[in-house]
Amino acid sequence: MRPLVSVVICFFNEERYLGEAIQSVLNQSYPNLEIILVDDGSTDASRGIVENFMLAHKKKIRLVEHANGENRGLSASRNRGIHFARGEYVAFLDADDVYLPNYVSTQVEKMLNHKVSYICEATLYWEGNDNDQIVYVGAPSEQVYNPQELNQILYPLKTHAAPCMCAVMVKRESILRNDGFEESFTGMYEDQVFLSKLYYNEVGYISSSCNNFYRQRKDSMMSTVADRAKYIDIRRKFLYWFKSYLKEKRNENRIISTLLRKAILSIDYPRLYSAYNKLQVKFKLA
Repeated sequence: MRPLVSVVICFFNEERYLGEAIQSVLNQSYPNLEIILVDDGSTDASRGIVENFMLAHKKKIRLVEHANGENRGLSASRNRGIHFARGEYVAFLDADDVYLPNYVSTQVEKMLNHKVSYICEATLYWEGNDNDQIVYVGAPSEQVYNPQELNQILYPLKTHAAPCMCAVMVKRESILRNDGFEESFTGMYEDQVFLSKLYYNEVGYISSSCNNFYRQRKDSMMSTVADRAKYIDIRRKFLYWFKSYLKEKRNENRIISTLLRKAILSIDYPRLYSAYNKLQVKFKLA
């Protein structure tokens, strides 16, 4: 029998798009899946939309929430969904994004074929117009990566594109082994924290397939934190978290340590970092 896949969808006041996201999971060609919907304290019609789907798909859909209906943020909500997931594999879909019908079957097939703990594919950045574009993960595709290799290649320590969470599938046991999502990151960078742990500890696979759409919205979390100062604060928080994480792991990877030091320098001392880069270029050209 094919392994059970749990798709976790967290939502907070997403009545406009939630139904489309749920339907895209129900449309999957892969038969053995469940949907865990996590209500993060919604006050709009989102919950009613979920309950209507549950009436028609009782065996496939479960609705969970936080104690007292609290709003606790994306990391805590994803952890809540993982707690209730019964699948061997877990996939994550934001409440305004969608899967193409072959998303789950394609990911599972490659996970099984390559015997990896996680897989990341490309994503269509979706506006519904001529600006739509496929963004590939910034590492050579159709390839297995050993622990710590992707930390040295992808954002946030390098500039090469990281995967979107709607393009990631992970073994549930691997999620638990890495303590899930860090709940102090409630929205921005919660994905990078989680992925950085996977890159560091697990064997993964980068796929060139693209079966997920990441909706581009003016009111999205990424848009609302476009302010440079806010971005710097969040990035600094991540870098110092990762520094502590590496210390806890007794990291001996000099490349990762060097990349992290440079990243912290660029945030805390941008002028010094700029001068450092200019000197490097000068001596390389000399």
